[in-house]
Amino acid sequence: MRTVKHHPGNDRKALGRQAVALLETHFEEGPDSAECEAFRAQSADHARALDDAQRFLAAARGVAPRRFSARERIRKRLQLWWVFSTQPVIALPALAVLLVAGFFVATTGGVPTSTGLDATPAIASPSAGGAPVREQHETRWQEHREVVLADGSRVWLDWKTSLSAEFDASSRRIVLSRGVAAFDVVSDPERPFFVEANGLAVRVTGTEFVVRAVVADRVEVSVIEGSVLVRLDDTEQRLGPEDHVELRDGALGSVVRRSVDEMGQWREGMLVFRDRPLVEVLEGVARYVPYDLDLARIQEDDRRVSGAYFRDDAERVLTALIRMHRLDAQRVDGSLRVRARPPERPVF
Repeated sequence: MRTVKHHPGNDRKALGRQAVALLETHFEEGPDSAECEAFRAQSADHARALDDAQRFLAAARGVAPRRFSARERIRKRLQLWWVFSTQPVIALPALAVLLVAGFFVATTGGVPTSTGLDATPAIASPSAGGAPVREQHETRWQEHREVVLADGSRVWLDWKTSLSAEFDASSRRIVLSRGVAAFDVVSDPERPFFVEANGLAVRVTGTEFVVRAVVADRVEVSVIEGSVLVRLDDTEQRLGPEDHVELRDGALGSVVRRSVDEMGQWREGMLVFRDRPLVEVLEGVARYVPYDLDLARIQEDDRRVSGAYFRDDAERVLTALIRMHRLDAQRVDGSLRVRARPPERPVF
């Protein structure tokens, strides 16, 4: 047996990264493998790190799924652990408490939510001239759902999401009225798959991608696997894996890179941001609090934020972000108005 050695000066974060890598390397055997037991036996800190890593990976299992190589899964999840374990916001409550909360979200899906898969029997294709197949799917506050569409494609609906689907002999069309949806599309070159949201059209034949339509006049498209063609009027952009583009103020922006965990980890109850503008992070968190957030007064704030947070802790995370970045929050007409604090005047 090969013993894993560690420097006596390793801190908790370093031990955590080693524990995550160890559990991923011995995925099939789990924490009872000989190397994991040897790691645990070295000290109480090693044992605690291994327990924390187990809970973290339970919540992060959606990052780099099994179709990735073992080395790629370890790299991506270690990157997420680094973001998760180094953020001051996460340190406000005890890390162990948040990890347990994340474990609950990952294993139960939170409360309340859909109690299973909404499965519609898959169809090969409507016959030529036959009636189209139509579907309507919607989630409410604190509800998320995985649905199998009529063509066998899967879609994950986040909180407060509504979409309609129509399938005929020549095409498959989805209209996302509001919310966030992740699609895993069954390939069918004879019937392209279209998603429309606020005037933006996404065309695919078979791939995995996310569409967000949660802020007025803005649509975001992120590709996890495969490729899509995004079209706005006469403007087109082709996106590949980890590409992201936004429709904002009536214009299609440039393609940027986003990590897989940022794109799809909300399906596992985690919100991940990597070097994002503060206002975008607040918008992302605000979706999961029971009141409106007025961010008009900080739209020009250029501060950047990285972090990995649990969705069910959104109110605590929002409070921590406001305090950390010295923002003022005031209740106005049923919404929370956020603005930067004026600089403090020196006292002479």
